[in-house]
Amino acid sequence: MSSQSESDCPVCFKKFPQDSIESHVNKCLFLSSSESQDEDRKPSSSFKRPFSIFEKSPSTSKKARISTAGSSKKSPELDETDVIDLSEEEDSKQEVENAPPKPSSSKKPKDSVKSSKPLAEVVRPEVLDDYIGQEHVMSKNAVLRTVLEKNEIPSMILWGPPGCGKTTLAHIVANQCKQSQNIRFIKLSATMSGINEVKKVVENAKTDQKYRRKTILFMDEIHRFNKLQQDTFLPHLDRSSKKSPELDETDVIDLSEEEDSKQEVEDAPPKPSSSKKPKDSVKSSKPLAEVVRPEVLDDYIGQEHVMSKNAVLRTVLEKNEIPSMILWGPPGCGKTTLAHIVANQCKQSQNIRFIKLSATMSGINEVKKVVENAKTDQKYRRKTILFMDEIHRFNKLQQDTFLPHVESGVITLIGATTENPSFSLNSALLSRCRVIILEKLATEDIVKILERGIREYDGICLEKIEGTDRMDFDAKLAIDRESLVWLAQMCDGDARIALNSLQLAIQTLTANDDCGSENGNDGLKIITLDAIREGIKKSHLLYDRKGDQHYDIISALHKSIRASDDNAALYYCVRMMAGGEDPRYICRRMVRAASEDIGLADPNAVSIALSALQAVQLIGMPEADCIVAQCAVYLARAPKSQEVYRAMMKCRSEDITNWKGPLPSVPLHLRNAPTKLMREMGCAKGYNMRHKDDSGLQYMPEGMEDRDYFQ
Repeated sequence: MSSQSESDCPVCFKKFPQDSIESHVNKCLFLSSSESQDEDRKPSSSFKRPFSIFEKSPSTSKKARISTAGSSKKSPELDETDVIDLSEEEDSKQEVENAPPKPSSSKKPKDSVKSSKPLAEVVRPEVLDDYIGQEHVMSKNAVLRTVLEKNEIPSMILWGPPGCGKTTLAHIVANQCKQSQNIRFIKLSATMSGINEVKKVVENAKTDQKYRRKTILFMDEIHRFNKLQQDTFLPHLDRSSKKSPELDETDVIDLSEEEDSKQEVEDAPPKPSSSKKPKDSVKSSKPLAEVVRPEVLDDYIGQEHVMSKNAVLRTVLEKNEIPSMILWGPPGCGKTTLAHIVANQCKQSQNIRFIKLSATMSGINEVKKVVENAKTDQKYRRKTILFMDEIHRFNKLQQDTFLPHVESGVITLIGATTENPSFSLNSALLSRCRVIILEKLATEDIVKILERGIREYDGICLEKIEGTDRMDFDAKLAIDRESLVWLAQMCDGDARIALNSLQLAIQTLTANDDCGSENGNDGLKIITLDAIREGIKKSHLLYDRKGDQHYDIISALHKSIRASDDNAALYYCVRMMAGGEDPRYICRRMVRAASEDIGLADPNAVSIALSALQAVQLIGMPEADCIVAQCAVYLARAPKSQEVYRAMMKCRSEDITNWKGPLPSVPLHLRNAPTKLMREMGCAKGYNMRHKDDSGLQYMPEGMEDRDYFQ
């Protein structure tokens, strides 16, 4: 046979006739596959030489390979990991039994650790001095670094892009906590944990708090929690020291934990000889907003429209004739403080029981227990006042639970909410309660509250620092009024934020010998405006994307565009973007405004608004902020015409929505005629494509020929 009729086999590289090469290749492939299965699927010998990694070591088993492929944290030679995977526990035990014997040294070679652990974990620093970057908050005299070094760690949110050092900072804090027996550090992730895990942490923290042990919870990816889940943290952030047996008894009664609390108090160690906790210890463990919270009505600051001497609310509170009411106002305006004052008044009377619950932590069962106890107390002429914080978190069905008991007088309900009661609360419940509207605190009121806070640290507020003889004052700290006013203006009417910011600035000043100025005789330290500005950034804006602010500001933007006020339109547009509003939502409203208010006066306005929406979708924020602002200004300056909008509303109102009887039929000559039957019925008969003045046809339904919506 000639060489032209022969072909090489691609498997064994032998020559075979052209007519039989296909069957041979199939046979050769089959034999090669069988050989691979017999040799535990090893590559053929011709491929093993250049790729020695495929060679199987005699001492390596399948389970040993699995163990080697795992992370170094699973290795018995390394430290125990804090991650426990229960699903792999049994397999891990068997793998360890079948693993090769441990080497004589218990320390794993350094190269092996590096090869099995991500480099980001290997180089993660353990102490603050090794932390790299974020100089604006981690330099020597920065606020954050100072409080971390003193282990006076406040509640905070670390916000930044991936890989910027958030988890590393938490890792350093965890290492610092390990060196202290009085701090417990717990790490959770919102992607893997839920409310149940948080509640367990809180229960353990309450027990630890009785023994003066602090709990720090690091919640990674906290934005994964929805608003309702985030509210679980609220009652435990503000009331950090109330559960301690060394402090005064709390006015919060949690019926679900009553029996456990009794047992915990019995098992607690003996109280010290002095029942009063050191003042400095209280300050460091409690938020300043809790320390300066007033106990009596005379110390209440702000809300003059309802708390002045002759106001109705103040009068009934002084007489302890407290009606059922809803306290509605923004965060930090004094709702909880007002309830706290009422609770203190109730403690002085044996005929009133005050119970505080939070809708974020309690449910219908707790409310039913309160009602049962209230019915029993009512027989002995004892009144029950129930304060329900965040009452808007109850749905309408849960809110109905209060109705019969409020109406019958079994309980007096005081609800606190930041949401508009008209939308978030039952109308039946609103009719039985008086709505008390609390406004944002004025700057002057917040300055007074801050002055009270500075006095808690043996400090004073001076009109002017320069030129003042410090020997005339018996104080440790001093701050000028200009700094307090600036801080009050920055918090947007929220006294809690102002007080917590002041506390952070004071802690930083007292921790650093180089911060502020100090007199050699009296040690007076000065908190200046520059020091506050350097350490405290305005990190919030009062803007809830699901609350009244969301709808109020977008309405203001639309109406400013309609009125051709370009300054107002720009202001509300920028304010929404700065508050975190979705720019697509802003653009969608501007598309509507372009058609409704500009219309035919500038048909290009719709295209401009749509282009802005498309640009936002393509490039996103923050690069698109200028595009959104440009669109808002363009629409505000454009000529206005509501001709189309008014005609549409007139048509809808007169001839569609309020039309009496069946809607008129479409004329036959305008109907579609895709079938022979419909053409025989007369559909599309006589239709022509000429203008209405030349076609001789009527286009409005019969009886509506004279309608004109544009007049």
